[in-house]
Amino acid sequence: MPKITTQKRKIETLLTEKYCRRLVTCCFDEVFLEKPVGFLNAVSLRISCGNPQNGKDTMVRMPEWVTNPPPLIRPVSAGSQGLGGPVPLPFSISWQRYTPMEGINGNVQFLSVIEPEVLVVVLQERLNSFLKNQSYFEAFISSLRSLQPERRVSLIIHAPKRPPSKEDDLVKMIVRLQFEARLIGVQQASTVQNLAVLIGNYTKAICQRPFKQNRLDDRHGFSFLPTAANTVAGAVAAPRFPLTAMTSLNKGATQVGFGVNQKEALRSWAHRTWLRQLATWRGMTGEVVNAVAEAYPTPRALFNALRHLSSEEAIKRLSDLRIRRGAGVLATETRLGNAIASRIVNFFTSFDPNLLIGGDL
Repeated sequence: MPKITTQKRKIETLLTEKYCRRLVTCCFDEVFLEKPVGFLNAVSLRISCGNPQNGKDTMVRMPEWVTNPPPLIRPVSAGSQGLGGPVPLPFSISWQRYTPMEGINGNVQFLSVIEPEVLVVVLQERLNSFLKNQSYFEAFISSLRSLQPERRVSLIIHAPKRPPSKEDDLVKMIVRLQFEARLIGVQQASTVQNLAVLIGNYTKAICQRPFKQNRLDDRHGFSFLPTAANTVAGAVAAPRFPLTAMTSLNKGATQVGFGVNQKEALRSWAHRTWLRQLATWRGMTGEVVNAVAEAYPTPRALFNALRHLSSEEAIKRLSDLRIRRGAGVLATETRLGNAIASRIVNFFTSFDPNLLIGGDL
């Protein structure tokens, strides 16, 4: 490998995806050095991509000209740097991203930035305290909400699986945490190894985030969309909802697809996705799905058609939709009906978060 001499080339090298996992430090509360037992070893092995069988890690090594590489993990006193700093709460984990910059004498320096994600771990003894002491639990919820909206908080409950007789209390507590503390997510880990796996997955996702955001930016667009008509034909073909294929001539070769240009291909792909979404509803047969999609080609079209109507008017309009079944002398025609129409209207127009549409979705 040729020797890299200029600072600019050094920085460009470090900013590639190859070194993304070496530019993020996982910071955790110093309490984790003592409990749970085995935490430090398990997390270190997971974050360094270590092999538990031979103890060797597969983490990419920093170039030899990096004299001060960021640490992979670092214990921090909880709350020592405020709610905006690393490890803002007891038993919490956060991440610090380092950006290489030009330093003096040709060296590379690192500028650190605190990532907004915070992961709070609830150990078994703390979980028992929450279940027994309501005021203690409410104070914990308040501490989680104090981090928002600047920080995105998730929670891991590290405790063995509870017996069925005590499961209801835990479920109710998790529901309250989700709604009142406005958490991104709640997960449970019964062993230290499972806890380390979850922390390792969070760390990996944060490390790779800059390289995955391009999928949704304005320059790259939605990279998972098909780029040609023949791609759409192969990607979304489904026998339940056949579409009429079109044939075009491309440099003497016959190409089968759903359009002669990318715009038509994407329109066909979106239509196919809408058909599949409708098909997930119970009672939505192929004929019903095609009838709804023919009248309202996209979810936005359906929403716009119903949004300014009262609930009764919207249900009446949708229930009158004609459904054709069969062909020739066996052809029949029915209406969509109030039952399915009511569920669709409520799903698309209701702003009531407590509304239960039913078990038919």
